[in-house]
Amino acid sequence: MNLKFAVEEEIEKDLQTLNAIKKQFRSLTHQVAARQGQSKEATSGLRFVKISNRLEENLHFTLTKCDEENSEVSKLKLDMEELKREKEYLDLKITSRQKTIEGRNKEAVKLINIANKFYKERSHYQLLASERIAEAGLEAEEHRAKMQDLANRMEYYNQLITERQETYQRELLEAQARASNMNDDAEEVREMMQKRKQEFVEAFDKLMHSSSVWDIQELLSKFLAKEEQISRSRKYLEALKNDADTIREETATLIHDAQTMQEEGELRRHKSHPLSREISSTETRSDEYEKKIQGQAETIRKLSMILLRVKSRMSRCPPLERFKEARKR
Repeated sequence: MNLKFAVEEEIEKDLQTLNAIKKQFRSLTHQVAARQGQSKEATSGLRFVKISNRLEENLHFTLTKCDEENSEVSKLKLDMEELKREKEYLDLKITSRQKTIEGRNKEAVKLINIANKFYKERSHYQLLASERIAEAGLEAEEHRAKMQDLANRMEYYNQLITERQETYQRELLEAQARASNMNDDAEEVREMMQKRKQEFVEAFDKLMHSSSVWDIQELLSKFLAKEEQISRSRKYLEALKNDADTIREETATLIHDAQTMQEEGELRRHKSHPLSREISSTETRSDEYEKKIQGQAETIRKLSMILLRVKSRMSRCPPLERFKEARKR
């Protein structure tokens, strides 16, 4: 813009100079014409020629200078046109750049809004994540506590099983040592001890799995209830034994009476047949009662042996004693 104003000022100055030269040329022309008129009257021809030549030289110089000024003015006009075209091109370019900048500003505003929304959502999700982490920490603490409790219980049961296995192994070694001192019954005693050990382990395993009771106190309560039931069964079996003894006595009396009747002769033999049938049926019932009593007695004996062994093992179990003392405290 400053260059444009400077060029315009320079052109105006040149135009003013050109106008001044033209005015001077006109005045010189008038002067030449006036001098030519005066020279005819007042001066001689030679002086007129000199003055005329001088004026022609001045006129030629003025015309040359005027042509130079005109050519320079034309160049300046061309420069002005070029500068105008450059100004229009620059205006268009500036307008395009301004539109581009406005578009970029709008995009920047959109990006700023998106960034603000993103930061807002990120803070929200960070808050949610911290809450979830806190909840997960609490759940992890509870899970670790449960796992620690389970590990303690498993360690206790593993220690209990190890001690029982050591006790069984020690008893087995003792039985094997005792059996090695015997000549004839050594193998039988060893098999019996192994069988007893296996039966005891199987019985204890069945009791734990069938009852699904892993608490020692509850298992003892069940054993005591079972022992009480067995004692009632014993009383019932003793009553059955008494009934069987009574039946045996009656049977012996009937047999004695039958033998007495047989000795009396053939006349009373036909009377003893119904009595013999009754005696045989009574003996059959007595044998059945006796078999049942023996089966129940054998079952009671096995259960009693198992209970005694369990009680003896539990009474000699240090972890169980510590567990009982802890429960008492």
